[in-house]
Amino acid sequence: SSSYNNAQMCAEKIMEEEPEFKIIVVDTLSGTVGQGILLMKAVDMKKQGKTIEEIAEWLNDNKKHLIHEFTVSDLNHLYRGGRLSKASAVLGSMLNIQPILHMDNRGGLAPIGKVRERKKALNTLVDNIEKKSDIKTLKQVFISHGDCIEDAKYVADKIKQQYGIEDIL
Repeated sequence: SSSYNNAQMCAEKIMEEEPEFKIIVVDTLSGTVGQGILLMKAVDMKKQGKTIEEIAEWLNDNKKHLIHEFTVSDLNHLYRGGRLSKASAVLGSMLNIQPILHMDNRGGLAPIGKVRERKKALNTLVDNIEKKSDIKTLKQVFISHGDCIEDAKYVADKIKQQYGIEDIL
């Protein structure tokens, strides 16, 4: 991504100017909460005394194990981002289509389904947890939202009810 490339260029410039600095840039292949999860793990590993090389290796080995699924309530965001035609955005909005999307292992946004109505989309996200992960070993779920706290609380409550997972950030 351009963010990764820019970070790599900045790291090289800083290390050129400050040779005692060591910076390893990791392309997380994710956004928002996925980056946050990996950052939290990196900080935890640093506190455990792991080296920068060990941390970078772990991040690169594990970044593709994150499951990023989400939905958007406004198709115009996908239109403005060039991911949907204007006609599809208008028609989909009229029909109350809610796409289910995910970040693939190349860091790209990919559709994996669509439903009608917001609650169905949120329920699909919850149901997909069991389909995409080993629910017996899943201990923590992260939820992010863009100014829709009630939807995030709804999803958290459904996860607690359906799977008994209490550690939800």
